[in-house]
Parts: sequence; structure tokens; C-alpha cells
Amino acid sequence: MPSWNIHMAETERLLAAPGAEALGVRDPNAFLFGNLVPDIYVGYMVPDVDRKLPYRETHFAGAGAIPCPRDDEFWDRYVVAADRRGEDPGDLVLGVWAHLAADNMWNSRVRRFIAARGIPAGERTRVRKQTDFDTFGHLLPVHAAPHASEELYRAAEAFPQYPIDRRTVDKALASADRIARGNAPSAPARLSYTLLDQAFFDSVYRDVLEHTARRLSERARVLASRR
Repeated sequence: MPSWNIHMAETERLLAAPGAEALGVRDPNAFLFGNLVPDIYVGYMVPDVDRKLPYRETHFAGAGAIPCPRDDEFWDRYVVAADRRGEDPGDLVLGVWAHLAADNMWNSRVRRFIAARGIPAGERTRVRKQTDFDTFGHLLPVHAAPHASEELYRAAEAFPQYPIDRRTVDKALASADRIARGNAPSAPARLSYTLLDQAFFDSVYRDVLEHTARRLSERARVLASRR
């Protein structure tokens, strides 16, 4: 799965263009935090959480190596269902979906990449993949992490899949801030990827942004037409 610097960079790009209004996002901070939520209780990005939830639950994913989240299932359950009831699912929920959609595309493309080259899935491949994601993530500009606000605390506590308490939100915000501060983009003279390559990252990064923007913008247009 992409690390938080990639998720934050993707979100930053989306909020810049096509922009929050076109995406139907009213609280960019909650949307940005939502893009981190699925990883909070897994225990890697925020290691000192009070409880842990399995990846298959937080990401709507099956078992096995390089799992692909079922982002459409999350979308139908928490976004479409709320829209049909005339309720606002909230920008945090939209951010969570964006995270799952990104993970799905990144991991499914990694699966395709290694299958085409006869590389077996497994722990060694997973480590090589994550090492390359870390390399790529540090090439991306991340200017800001999500910040604490009463609106964010309320949205996190009201997250319909599982509530996130204030203390956990603060821990996640601290982790995100450390990552953002340490993410100083620099292009080394020679990139050193161990499994993937720059063409792979450039292509998937572009496709993730296009897919996410298209889905959210289409929803925003439909909702606007009903008013």
C-alpha cells in the first residue's frame, strides 16, 4: 500500500485541481484526514494506537499478498446509501473512499507488473514493493498535513464504519505531521528502485488522480443537479 506521503501528495493535488468545490468537498481538512484513516488502526503508520483492526476490515480487502481493497463496496455502503437518504456522508468518508480507491489501483497494478515478469508474490516482493513506494513518496511535494479542529474530531467520532476517538486522532495527526515535515522532495542523480520503475509510478500516480477526480466530480455534479 502507498505510504502516507503518497496519500497526502495525491490529496494535495486533487484539492489544487480540480479543486475542493468541483470534488464536492466542503472541509478539505476532513477530506485529507480521511485519506489516512484506513491505516490508523492497522498499527504501522500509527504504532501506539489503543486497539488494532485487521487490514481486511479497515480496507475492505481479502486475504493474500498485495490485497486490493473493495473501494466500490465502501462507496456503495457509505456514500451512495447516504446520498439516497438525502444525508451528507461527510468529507472524511469521501477521503476514506479516496484512500481505498488509490490502494486498489496501486496494488492491482503492482500485481499486474509482477505477474507480467514472472515475479512471485510473497514477503520478499512485498518488502521490495514498499521500499520502492518509500523512494517514490519522497519525490513528491507534501506541503501540509491535516490539523486538529473540533470539526475534525466530530467527523472522526461519527465515522460510520468505526468511531475514532480524539486521542487516536491526535496520535494520527502527529504521525502525519512527522511524515510531512520529513518529506523533502529531492530527485537523486540516479533513482534506485528494487522492484518497480519510474514509468510505473508516473503512470499509476496519474491514473489514481484521474480516477478519483472523475468519481468525486461526477457525484458532485449529480447532487448539484438535484438541488
